[in-house]
Amino acid sequence: MGCKKYIDKIVTCSHCGREYTEILCEEDLSSIVAFFCEDCGKNLEEVLEKSGIAIKPSNMRKLRNTGQSD
Repeated sequence: MGCKKYIDKIVTCSHCGREYTEILCEEDLSSIVAFFCEDCGKNLEEVLEKSGIAIKPSNMRKLRNTGQSD
């Protein structure tokens, strides 16, 4: 069952504070706790790998899909 409604939302990177636009499923909004721009997302992925913190593949996909600048 897919998402029913997508919205364009201006979000702020939780690390650097940069604003950018994300296309998000309205149903997912309540479960999102942080946004990371493309640059910070790459750095975060490296930090997580080095520290051995496991992250679900679905969450990593969301991490990789962030940072779509206007």
